[in-house]
Amino acid sequence: MEFVPEDEMLLTDREIRQLTGRKRFAAQCRALGRMGLPHDRDPDGRPLVLREVVMERLGGEKPPQEWEPDFSVIRG
Repeated sequence: MEFVPEDEMLLTDREIRQLTGRKRFAAQCRALGRMGLPHDRDPDGRPLVLREVVMERLGGEKPPQEWEPDFSVIRG
């Protein structure tokens, strides 16, 4: 799995404002909820949104998953 620096894992405040069209944290969280985007809040109420989730939802490339064998094809 590729390492993603911590500062790139989350959307920036500016990106969240652009995505939601809202300036206040509470309004941003409501907008994110209406958009169906999972998010959390930091202790100050600032929304925390994983970049990976937004990229997947908006049609960006999905990060490569680790390979796992398909044991369902093995008959016992």
